[in-house]
Amino acid sequence: MSRQLLLAIAAGALAALFYVAVGLGSFGSLILAYLAQLPLFAIGLGAGFLYALLASGIGAVLIAAALPPTAAALFLLTAALPVLVLTNRALLSRAGPDGGVEWYPPGYLVAILNGMALAALIAAAVFFWGHERGMVGAGRELLAEMMRGPVVGGLSDQAVAAAQDRLAWFLPALVLSSWQIMVMVNGLLAQGVLSRFSLNIRPGAPFRELWLPRWLSVALAAALVASFLPGQLGDLGGNAAIVAALPFVFLGLSVIHALSARWPARTFVLICLYIALFVAGWPALIVAAIGFLETWLSLRQRFSGGRRQDEEE
Repeated sequence: MSRQLLLAIAAGALAALFYVAVGLGSFGSLILAYLAQLPLFAIGLGAGFLYALLASGIGAVLIAAALPPTAAALFLLTAALPVLVLTNRALLSRAGPDGGVEWYPPGYLVAILNGMALAALIAAAVFFWGHERGMVGAGRELLAEMMRGPVVGGLSDQAVAAAQDRLAWFLPALVLSSWQIMVMVNGLLAQGVLSRFSLNIRPGAPFRELWLPRWLSVALAAALVASFLPGQLGDLGGNAAIVAALPFVFLGLSVIHALSARWPARTFVLICLYIALFVAGWPALIVAAIGFLETWLSLRQRFSGGRRQDEEE
């Protein structure tokens, strides 16, 4: 039995162990569940797509043996599928005009992941269309079930209902945005560990050179327009706008990293920026706007002499 095959079996078993650990109910086990994609990404980016596919199948079988079959299906859909799709794309390459190797652009990987999140959002909207207030109403019922008893024991019924209404509106976008972030974190962690030991197939790419296909900005603009529609269409548009804006937050950060390369207090500025993003949250709107402008105005090329997006394409 080859070394890669043994590693694929181990990766699948480890992914299943992480995923099943959520049943323990502790905060630490929840973190392990979020890391279930890490071994799948590691074997895929280190050994190839077929080994990631094998590891995913082994993980699903082990999960089905320990939990109800629906848990295995959820694992395949939410954890294994994005790993397989992104790994398949990430390992694509071609000969460049200078004789070097051109790898599949990182921005396209981000776009594919975002497209999957938007597709999941639309599917949820269609599934709950007959429900009262659609997926927002279903989300409110879920929150009402979760926010009972000691969790909200010190709040009045009116305060709890108001909190549920506010949170339920953007709950689908919150879930899908956090899902995208965790997929990217797991992929970057796997690539970083593999690169550290020279086990990676694909080389890394500088964050400051990230760019996005322009169709994502069109999707974001369309979602913003749809958010002003009444009823469930407006709910879908508003949530889609939040989901579609996430890649532009990363692109905006990439622009800031590139433009601040020669600033004397660059490290201090970047630390303050990330603290503001995590603590306040609203600066992400400004960063996303910078990313949106970058796709059309090529801010990095204008102000720091970098390559334009259309030159990359």
